[in-house]
Amino acid sequence: MEDLLEASEKTILQKKEKINKDNFMTWRFSPGYGDLPITLQREFVRVTDAEKRIGLTVNEGGILLPRKSVTAIIGLSKEPIPKQRRGCAYCNMNKTCQ
Repeated sequence: MEDLLEASEKTILQKKEKINKDNFMTWRFSPGYGDLPITLQREFVRVTDAEKRIGLTVNEGGILLPRKSVTAIIGLSKEPIPKQRRGCAYCNMNKTCQ
């Protein structure tokens, strides 16, 4: 799964470079992680028409079906994003995140 996400990021990066060479990609961030509500899953699926296009649905609890599916936001920054270790221990919200 991680390999697929990284391949998707590379594809997005290639498209982003065509849009604007002055922007840098941020980290991937998914609903349910940190302070991004899992309830946004439904909106992601709606906006992308994912149910019709690929059969992706969201249950009442905000879980994607089929299981192991992932949605994520990748932002653009005017400044380069430094490479660093990821995970809860390195997150700036690690003291307050539930």
